[in-house]
Amino acid sequence: MSVIFYLIALLLTALAVGIIAWSILRAPNTIRSNRHAKNVEVAKQRLNELQQRQNAGEISPADATQYRDEIERDLIADVGGLEGPNEVPAAGEQTGSLRWAVIAIAALIPTGAGLLYLAVGEPGGVSISPASKVASVESPPTGVQTGDESQSFEQLTNRLLSHLAVNPEDALGWNTLAQLFIAQQRFAEAAGAYRKVRELEGDSADLLVREADALAMANDGVLEGHPETLIEQALGMEPQHTSALWLAGLAAGGRGDIRSALDFWKQAEKTTNNEQMLGEIRRLIDSANQELARIDEAGPTPENSAASAAIQVKATIAPTILEQLDADDTVYLFARALNGPPMPLAVLKKQVKDLPTTVQLDDSMAMLPNLKISSFEEVFIVARVSFSGAPQAQSGDYFGRSPAVRPGTDQDIVAVTISERVP
Repeated sequence: MSVIFYLIALLLTALAVGIIAWSILRAPNTIRSNRHAKNVEVAKQRLNELQQRQNAGEISPADATQYRDEIERDLIADVGGLEGPNEVPAAGEQTGSLRWAVIAIAALIPTGAGLLYLAVGEPGGVSISPASKVASVESPPTGVQTGDESQSFEQLTNRLLSHLAVNPEDALGWNTLAQLFIAQQRFAEAAGAYRKVRELEGDSADLLVREADALAMANDGVLEGHPETLIEQALGMEPQHTSALWLAGLAAGGRGDIRSALDFWKQAEKTTNNEQMLGEIRRLIDSANQELARIDEAGPTPENSAASAAIQVKATIAPTILEQLDADDTVYLFARALNGPPMPLAVLKKQVKDLPTTVQLDDSMAMLPNLKISSFEEVFIVARVSFSGAPQAQSGDYFGRSPAVRPGTDQDIVAVTISERVP
């Protein structure tokens, strides 16, 4: 009888505590949900007004892009509160004071009831066996944090992904997710998020350019292929789109078509008032003009210039990893600036079955006219086995790196052994 009595008392106490705790915890979630809905609605209204002003010719496409970025950054500041209407927040999302209030209630109600029973009840009427002991208060769950801590980009991204899993039609959410991916240098995933926005809202020059840029960054800055196709599509919609013209010039320069690149950049120069962008475009124009002057002065065969900065590279694979590779796996050889941009200065593609091999990297393999081996005092060589076949490094790929070398000086063959693994 005593065991049944205490079990019933424990269940009734737990029920009372549960009802009170649920009422307390539910209120802030409702406030947060309302705040999220209001902020998203305001952001959508601002974007619609911006689009109307752009269509009416009140602001330029470049300025519209800048304003749109500001609106999306404002939304990122609130993304910590994004939750689907049917989601139940985790314990770690509650504020520290509220969590401790709930824990205190969970402890005080049964403790207070027990003390009151001892004071006015009849404890002797219930016999308790020495073997029957019931714990009345549990420890707070592990992982509950007290105090407000700033959330990392990764945490914000995970919460936004949870929101989009419940609300997959939220185009503004996908756009915000793409920018969070960009901030974390997760460029391939950013391109996928922009593609999702296009599926929901339809194509626009701005979205096409953003997706192309993200794809190129995921591909070590290479615009050839699908990114260039997206850029051409964007220019078909908006021939004076500054960023599209800029990237089109980079794509042309990557193919070695300096004159076309110069034409694109001169058009872009006329379409923006953004001082930072204007300065970068003019720098590219000056570099292209210098390259054209050099080509005209050297004549139609600039092989001697390329050869003067040539680097002989011997690439090998460590015997310890050979069994983990297939003969047809792709191998990339890159020359990169020791103190400069991450974009390769020269690229050569081989296969595992071709190694060991000795090759030459020189200016003729440059992707851009102003990014060549001869443009930098010191460079280093990277050799990488790409299991995906793509130039960008991915977890699990094997690579090797050389010490720094000075192009154009008398030097022995640079040896690179592929032995390390990308984390």
